[in-house]
Amino acid sequence: RSTLFPYTTLFRSWLTPIALSYRSLNGLAQKNGVGLGIEGTVMSGTPAIRVGKELLYSAGITAVRGIFNGTCNYILSEMKSGRSFEEALSLAQKLGFAEADPTLDISGMDTAMKIAILSEVLFGERIVPTEIPVTGISDLTTEDIREAADQKCVRKLIGTIQTTNDRPELSVKPVLLPFNDPLAQINGAMNAIQFETDFLGQVTRSEEHTSELQSLVDIS
Repeated sequence: RSTLFPYTTLFRSWLTPIALSYRSLNGLAQKNGVGLGIEGTVMSGTPAIRVGKELLYSAGITAVRGIFNGTCNYILSEMKSGRSFEEALSLAQKLGFAEADPTLDISGMDTAMKIAILSEVLFGERIVPTEIPVTGISDLTTEDIREAADQKCVRKLIGTIQTTNDRPELSVKPVLLPFNDPLAQINGAMNAIQFETDFLGQVTRSEEHTSELQSLVDIS
């Protein structure tokens, strides 16, 4: 919190503090005349928060789902090509897409924290990430991927926010998506977000895995 005071505007792509304490940090920032920019927390350089909060809010957002973890998406894409989970993870680490300890990513908790931020910013509902039902990808096998392909589907780790009686319900899990689903076509270390709205239907935005330099471009 002490880092808020010396600045008039503070950009934060630190995921965990924002996911756990956005409301209090934002309140503290406002109290001290500091702007707190959090765009980079959810999809790095892709302006997912800005699109939802500023451009689509009046369209009546009823649901949000997306591929929020490029590491998992890369692994699942490689498994679709025949690699085992372990082989795909090792390759992701060599290429810099996965951390030396990938637990946060492959467990689904990274995605859970991101949709918790979206829930609070877009729907005004604070959800503790550890209370979100989460299933990661580490138990998926090449057989699971082949069976999906036989059904003309792919498996993707999807973070979902679905409103029920104006209250958001969140989940993270591998989902079977038909080939013609826009999110099924997101391959490699790419992220994508899809908004379901009352007036515009589905709006999907995607972008390749961004470098640290690219993420600075649209972090605010």
